[in-house]
Amino acid sequence: MRGDPRIVPGYVSTVQWTPVRIRLFRQEGLCLPQDRFARVLGFEKRTVGNAERGAHPPSLSLRRALDQALEDASEAQRERFFAALAAASVNDDTSAVNSRAAAVESVELISRTEGSDPVPGALDQIEELVGRLGVDYSAVPLAEFRERVLTWRRYVAHVERLTSLTDRVDEVTWWAPWAQVVPDWLKIFLGLEALAERMFVFEPVLIPGLLQIEDYARAVTADTPRVRPDHRDRFVDLRRARARRFTDPDRPLHLHAVIAEAALRLRVGTWDLQRAQLEHLLVMSELPTVTIQILRPEDGLHTATTGFLAVLEFENARSIGYTELHDGAVYVQDPDQARCYAMTAENLERVALGPDQSVALIKSAIER
Repeated sequence: MRGDPRIVPGYVSTVQWTPVRIRLFRQEGLCLPQDRFARVLGFEKRTVGNAERGAHPPSLSLRRALDQALEDASEAQRERFFAALAAASVNDDTSAVNSRAAAVESVELISRTEGSDPVPGALDQIEELVGRLGVDYSAVPLAEFRERVLTWRRYVAHVERLTSLTDRVDEVTWWAPWAQVVPDWLKIFLGLEALAERMFVFEPVLIPGLLQIEDYARAVTADTPRVRPDHRDRFVDLRRARARRFTDPDRPLHLHAVIAEAALRLRVGTWDLQRAQLEHLLVMSELPTVTIQILRPEDGLHTATTGFLAVLEFENARSIGYTELHDGAVYVQDPDQARCYAMTAENLERVALGPDQSVALIKSAIER
């Protein structure tokens, strides 16, 4: 999108662009700083900033630009945006969802106009539906319009799939007591984790957070700029709360962790602390919901060469790949990309020591 987009009379936005949704689209969908986001939209940074803060409602032209940016976004970018809306429990009453029936009906009507002789009255019905979907019918050839509606239908499918996970709002927002100490990008992960049935995690440097004891977690957070000093104790409490799902009788989380041997030997605090952490791994490995494998250098090459990764699996949705950056995270929902994450997880499981051998290695590390 470049410049001020043309306004269509009676135009209805694809998304009801609230301040929260604008910010999530920029931060989680497009992963852009505000100045670059403003350039993409063709507006001044101050205008976009005011819209994100809620200082002024977005103008019609800004909403049009946001819709165009959403249409121009890649599949992965749109997936991240809708995942952010769903996992953050934003009340996503977007007009794309509200217009579900119209979009589906439009596709069905268009399918009946494939031939040279449209069904009598079909084009009139399409024109009426076009207005509801925000398209200037007179300026869009039928073939192009068909593609647009099919694209909207995919949007609707994404939103339906993701919002189907948010029927249990209390589960998605269980972390609310820690909201002040958790960055926005991690809130999304916590919401997804709460909805997941299974999670795979590969940790090449540290013991995975869900398997850390309090003193280990406190020592780790003391050396990271991600956590403010006055938030460390509450952040540690959050990790402990997350681990309770391993023994939840109603909806347990099944964790499969592959841990590099270097993480077992990394010096964190005193030897007593390290030994306590290793002993805790042995205790956790006895849970039916936890599988631990250790990956040694001598086990050979593997495909997780970029470091930490996680794969979350859900009952009613495709798996999501996840990896962290220094100041954020990447959520991968594109089917092909998510499959790459799953294949990497499978490769790590094959290459690493089996669970029994891994327990034996942890014991030997304690006895050294």
